[in-house]
Amino acid sequence: MTAAADRGAGAIAIALFAEIAAAAAPDEAAGLLAALGTRIADAHPVTPAATVGDLETQLATHFAALGWGGCTLTPTYHSLDITHRGAPRPVAAADWEAAFPALLAAVYARWFALLGAPPGLLVSVVAVEGDVVRLRQG
Repeated sequence: MTAAADRGAGAIAIALFAEIAAAAAPDEAAGLLAALGTRIADAHPVTPAATVGDLETQLATHFAALGWGGCTLTPTYHSLDITHRGAPRPVAAADWEAAFPALLAAVYARWFALLGAPPGLLVSVVAVEGDVVRLRQG
């Protein structure tokens, strides 16, 4: 995909995710967002990286193409903390604030799984503060 096509797809995805969050029951929305997050990660593959900084660079490229901000990865003793900044903010923000973090968790989980993370190592949303989403793997 070209960068312009990615941005267009990113805008369409934003509208789709917000609609899912608004129209579907919570369990259905969670399942759909997880499936869509997996597909987005598969469409924007990552490769093994020598350092955390190298992985951040790969992720930054994908998120910039989608117009979805960027991230900082911070390894800790028991987890990997993810700070995602610049999350897009559509007009109907109430449903979006639940949908986009869930989608991000699925995208990150799929990327980490593709890089060899054990199946039981989950990515969870820790906090949402404006356009900042804090997640944790582990």
